[in-house]
Amino acid sequence: MLVLAAISMVAMTLATVEALHVEPYMDEGTFSDAAYNLSHHGFMGTTILETAGTGLTRLDRHTYWVMPLYIVGQAAWMKVIPATLFGVRLFSVIWIPISIWSLYLFMRRVGFNEAPSLLAALLHGLSFVLIDVAKNARPDMMCQALGWSALAAYASLRERSLVAALVFGNILVALSGLTHPNGVLYFAGLWLLVFWFDRARLNWRHIALSASVYAVAAGLWGIYILQDPAAFADQLRANSDHRFGTLAWSLNRLPLPLRLLWGEIHDRYLALFGLLSPFKVSRLKGIVLLTYAFALVAAFFGPLRRGRKVKLLLALWALFFGIQCVFNQKLGFYFLHIAPLYAALTASVGAALWVHAGHAKKLALAAWLVLLLGIQVASTVSRSIVLSTSESEREVAAFLAGHARSAQLIFGNACLIHTVGYDPRYRDDRYLGLRSGKRADVIIMTDHLDSDLYAALRTDNREDWDRISQRLSEYRLVFAPPGYRVYFSPAMLDARAK
Repeated sequence: MLVLAAISMVAMTLATVEALHVEPYMDEGTFSDAAYNLSHHGFMGTTILETAGTGLTRLDRHTYWVMPLYIVGQAAWMKVIPATLFGVRLFSVIWIPISIWSLYLFMRRVGFNEAPSLLAALLHGLSFVLIDVAKNARPDMMCQALGWSALAAYASLRERSLVAALVFGNILVALSGLTHPNGVLYFAGLWLLVFWFDRARLNWRHIALSASVYAVAAGLWGIYILQDPAAFADQLRANSDHRFGTLAWSLNRLPLPLRLLWGEIHDRYLALFGLLSPFKVSRLKGIVLLTYAFALVAAFFGPLRRGRKVKLLLALWALFFGIQCVFNQKLGFYFLHIAPLYAALTASVGAALWVHAGHAKKLALAAWLVLLLGIQVASTVSRSIVLSTSESEREVAAFLAGHARSAQLIFGNACLIHTVGYDPRYRDDRYLGLRSGKRADVIIMTDHLDSDLYAALRTDNREDWDRISQRLSEYRLVFAPPGYRVYFSPAMLDARAK
């Protein structure tokens, strides 16, 4: 359909512009490093991270601390697309149309008319959340697109063949889970659909067939795990240690359910929609959150709730929201998974209001839609301008090529791995060699990440921070483009002088 194609093209264009300009993040470097090693050297190790004292056993040989499918997919992508930051980000961008079309198809197949289905696709496709996440070389976009395509596939196939619906739905859920642990949302969502529509048709053969899909997926992953089971256990333990320690808000005397609820609202929703930002412009995104909240309340308590299809959306929302309250970190990235449900509920309420509205109210609804989309598109465009560090990254790369050829070891954040061309001398060691016993010839500090990275050490582990500061003081600042600082060791300075 032309409308969906147009929405997808606009969304991909906005995400591509952000991918070209917005500063890189550490995760993008670590995922790309493992994918690069797989595509160019035949093993899936993460060699850029210094693992001394981290518990990430033999990470340089096998990457177990994250799910494997995104790395495998990105490695295949690197076979045909240059492994630059922009190149690897495009692998996330290409999942946008699948996400948009899946939401539209899902809504149509569960009973919604064309208008609310297209409106939901528009609200989701041009949301700042989708575009911001899709420009990152992280697994979130792939996981979400596979998950929502699983729900759409089941809803589309169930009437013709329950077996086909279960097979394809569960295969896509399994792939989503192998991409990121947030695939658990779609496992729960798929089986909500199964029992919602087809519990009377289910039998043990259907259950066994569905279970066999996950057995095959687990078996394929298990083949890789068996290459080093001890490393798998250690890495999984090390990565999970910090996942549930985010309940750091002040209302810690509340009962646990209320703490979890407040943590979800405060740490994810209010933060993501700019309501905790010191910048007033960022708070404009709160209008989007206000709209979602209105739609949710209207769907719960208004006449729409009597409709079975809206009840299904509310049930899915409650399921996703409940899981997100207790599962994984409160990262804004993860709002992407529940975002289509807010778009669907908003579209449903908006379409219902439109039907019964007079001319003036229709103008008001149209103006509100333009405002919603305008705020979000402006947000993505402004991020591309304000947060652009692409020129600085090119300057860092040129400086290293011209002045650091003799360096044996370079410390810097993993986010710059694309900038340095996957240089084997480059290592991410936040302790600057104090734990590993190594001394770098060059240290690169990344302002937009290191300020947050070291903030916790400055407050929670002052001794380590003092030692890191002392180590950095032994180096000389030699180059400082906007956003980055390059330091040389005394030995490098001597070699450069000669």
